[in-house]
Amino acid sequence: MNLLPQCFLYTQDEELVTRVSGYLKFLARVRHVHEPHELEALLSQYTPALVLFDLRAEATRLLLPRVFKDLPETLVLAFGLARSNPAIEAEAMGAYAVVGFDVERQRLQALVNHAQDHLKVVRENQLLRRELPPRAQAEALEEPSPLQAAPPSLHHLSRAFQHFDDADMMLDSMVQGIATCAKVSRVGIFAYDREAESYAYRAGVKCIEDTRSLKVSRQDPLVRWMNLNAHLISRMRLNVVENPAERAILQHSLDAMGAEVLIPLHGRDTIIGWLFIGHRVTGMPFSQADLEELMLLGEHVAVTLENQQLYEKVAVQKALADTVFDSMPVG
Repeated sequence: MNLLPQCFLYTQDEELVTRVSGYLKFLARVRHVHEPHELEALLSQYTPALVLFDLRAEATRLLLPRVFKDLPETLVLAFGLARSNPAIEAEAMGAYAVVGFDVERQRLQALVNHAQDHLKVVRENQLLRRELPPRAQAEALEEPSPLQAAPPSLHHLSRAFQHFDDADMMLDSMVQGIATCAKVSRVGIFAYDREAESYAYRAGVKCIEDTRSLKVSRQDPLVRWMNLNAHLISRMRLNVVENPAERAILQHSLDAMGAEVLIPLHGRDTIIGWLFIGHRVTGMPFSQADLEELMLLGEHVAVTLENQQLYEKVAVQKALADTVFDSMPVG
């Protein structure tokens, strides 16, 4: 979800965080993690991933073996003292590399570059392995689902219009209505923030905590893909995307939001945001008819969101004009 690839730095040493973040500023988005349970949760969500591991950190002797055992595709670049027992153990368990805390900038950058190239190939291979043979793929697209859901009723969204003058309340009511009418376990919405010049999480139901902090720029590969292709993204239909690099970007985006479907919200000129949808509450996969209905739902949400943003802009201009008028001296 970012122009730069993401990696995790597990340490309680703030000085190491500052130094490593500075070294990798233009190569990767370094995400500092200081709690063992937080690292395990993130790695289960973002896999495969690159972890920069401080061997002095809390619970390292317990955490590191679990990472190698449960997440074998995770690459571990460890920081430790040369020839120390923790460094030797990390190498024996299969660490990608072990470097000293005084590692030179060029060496660390080269190691991270090679690791990210390796992970890119791993992600593309994962997607290729999931692809169906051409005949099975055609049959899967044509075969109707035995449990097609009824088209979602838009009357569930009517309550959102009661809060048209309050964007937060309107979006919160909107996602609640979508979760009800589409019978899904998770719904969230990202919308463009003019002040921050990026897309940000605005409202959701049962969303992953990590999703709430995501910020996505207009230049992000996901946004560029949605602008060029103008159709929804479904985890089940990723195999129809021909470019392996694009499939990897879409897969990563779905994983980051814990979503099965991502629906772009198109304004008059550009993407104004997107909806992301989790599993159906029944656990059954979405049928082709379900996806068509969700796309229709997304079009109604896009119109509502754009109109609300326009209303908000006009309200601000009116308030400014009233303030200026009230401040004028009596003629």
